[in-house]
Amino acid sequence: MIRILPLFGLSLGACMAPSLISDESKPVLTVEAPGDWQTQKGLSITLKAGSPGREIAWLRVSLELDGRLEHLQTRRFDYVDSSETVQERLCLRLPGTAPCENTDTDWLLPAAFGRDRGAMTIMAEAADRATAQRAAETVRKQVLIEDRLPPSAGLNDELKTNGADVFYIQGQASDEGSGLSRLGYRFRITGNGRISTTVEGESEAFLPGNGSDLFVIPVVSPPVLRSGEIEVESLWIQDAANPANRTDVLDAPNYCLGDCRDTVPPRVEIISAVWLQPAGNVPLSSGDGLHANAEIEVTVQAVDSGSGIDSIRVETPRERAEYRVEEAQNSPGLVETTLRLRVPDGIDGDRFELSVMAWDDYGDVPDRNRGEAEAFALEIVDDQSPTVEVVGFVNAEGQSIDGPPQLGDEVFVQVQGNDPLGKIVSFTFGLLPESEDVPTQTIETILNEAEHSGTWTSSEAFVLEADRRAMDNWRIRVEALDNARVPNRSQAIEYPFLPRDVREPILDQVVRPRTVHPG
Repeated sequence: MIRILPLFGLSLGACMAPSLISDESKPVLTVEAPGDWQTQKGLSITLKAGSPGREIAWLRVSLELDGRLEHLQTRRFDYVDSSETVQERLCLRLPGTAPCENTDTDWLLPAAFGRDRGAMTIMAEAADRATAQRAAETVRKQVLIEDRLPPSAGLNDELKTNGADVFYIQGQASDEGSGLSRLGYRFRITGNGRISTTVEGESEAFLPGNGSDLFVIPVVSPPVLRSGEIEVESLWIQDAANPANRTDVLDAPNYCLGDCRDTVPPRVEIISAVWLQPAGNVPLSSGDGLHANAEIEVTVQAVDSGSGIDSIRVETPRERAEYRVEEAQNSPGLVETTLRLRVPDGIDGDRFELSVMAWDDYGDVPDRNRGEAEAFALEIVDDQSPTVEVVGFVNAEGQSIDGPPQLGDEVFVQVQGNDPLGKIVSFTFGLLPESEDVPTQTIETILNEAEHSGTWTSSEAFVLEADRRAMDNWRIRVEALDNARVPNRSQAIEYPFLPRDVREPILDQVVRPRTVHPG
């Protein structure tokens, strides 16, 4: 007996669909960024998204400042044909921030993102390209902002005034990150009448303006000011960051007061120069000669039509003489004065210039304009002869010889000399025996070093010839020469002496006396 088995169970099994495994994976998203941002440089951040087996469709990053939606900034990157992993390197910058290195996208943010101690939240999102698109979990990264950008500032070129004696220096400043906090200034006011004063201070007063804040600094002008200037020595502005960022305004203009700064030097002229001498003063012209260390008087005229004359000075290489106008008498116009001073030391032929200058009374000494007279050259002349006298005789060891020398001796002559304007350079010695008018021996002694005065010894010895008579005086004749271009010769002086004759007398004839008888 044949049994037929039912087939419905088999048929049901063949018609059932296979079981599906559910894929609930999401893209993986990371944000790489430092925990703080010093805003002088750009902030480099890196976003990475990956979805194994699927392509990334888009990546979005949003920036939020202190949790306030009005500061929300968003960037989205869409990928038409991408891989399972994408990466974006962004550089977050502010106006004035230096760019980053090795980034793909430069993102310039509003200046508000530079507020000191602000908290910026980076939010990253991503999704893949599946039929049932899946999004990665949002990644948040918080960055603390440290404001390192200084304020911007500038001064107006024009100076405002109230029509009296107050001037107003105005400018603009801005800091959209942390805001302005304080300014400081130092101005220097210079003007005629020896005006030189400094005004300095600090202020927290800023006025809202169109795109930037305004500041106004009042400056009181000195009285009786014909011409002058306000020089901005320093102006700084700092923001409210901690620590504060400071800006120094370097290219600040200078401001005119009255007729502005006086830049015209005085006109100076030498009216006369006189060499003062006991026997009578000698007028001098440029190029004339006079003695070393001579005293002169110089009369000078100076005129300044802008600020007036402050001082007049006459200089030689040796010394200077100066005249300063009293403040009560100072005014634009002519000033004349006579100054006395000495010319330098020097030798015959040395030239020097008489320098004559005048300063006006604008500002302080470094500010004043200097005028100079035309060159006035003078020359040192030596027209006076040296003097010389004989001290005595010395031996070869330089020891003085007591008493007169004796015939047959060799002696050196010692002299003293002086030259009033120059220096002695040589001596000429001559020996004149008894009854001789022309020297029988002559010695020229040239000094190793020229001297103004001193004591010297002849370079060679005189030989007192033993066969000569010594019944009357012998003489030493001496002359000196100085170092003038045309040497001045001293007056020849003669030193008399009687040599000792120690020779025994020689009898070469005897005569007997004849006896005479008286008557």
